[in-house]
Amino acid sequence: LIPVAVAFIVGLHFLPLAKLFRMPTLYITGTTMVIIAVASLSISDANIRNLSICLGIGIFIWLRTFMAIRQIISSLKTMSAP
Repeated sequence: LIPVAVAFIVGLHFLPLAKLFRMPTLYITGTTMVIIAVASLSISDANIRNLSICLGIGIFIWLRTFMAIRQIISSLKTMSAP
């Protein structure tokens, strides 16, 4: 249950950060991580649960990273356009 607890706590940490940094997308990140953590509790086999939580959170964080990079590039293009 340690990976589930870690994912849950890390997800919760994103919620106040969203308000602090005025980044609404962090609400989505935090909420999704908490949902993935809670949903993984429905898996009874510990090894499969740990694998699914690690893969689920890992894939989700990578997707959010690529989305953030895309937003930054888009913002830079708009700023440099005459």
